[in-house]
Amino acid sequence: YGDGWIGPEFQDWLMIPKGARGIELSLEAPPGPYVDGMRLEFFLEEKSLFKGGFKKSGVLEVSVDLDDDLPGIVSICATCSRHFVPREHGLSEDSRKLSAKLVGIRWRF
Repeated sequence: YGDGWIGPEFQDWLMIPKGARGIELSLEAPPGPYVDGMRLEFFLEEKSLFKGGFKKSGVLEVSVDLDDDLPGIVSICATCSRHFVPREHGLSEDSRKLSAKLVGIRWRF
């Protein structure tokens, strides 16, 4: 979504900048109990980058090296085992299924 929230199934396309050697993803957990027991897995071109959950701080940082043979535009996907709908919990009128907030994608050179 445009506001950074990702749902239980997320996919996007990224253009790898010339000379990039790695990628760093930064995520924030959903509020309160909605993060309890959540498992996430991230993929880049169908290769698993990360499998795990949030730390107590509610922040997740994933940093991985890039393979040399990746195409210039790659698919990034995530699956999340849990989600919440803010409207169902009186948090807002938002009726989307939300799992985590993707707050940053950075390239390492």
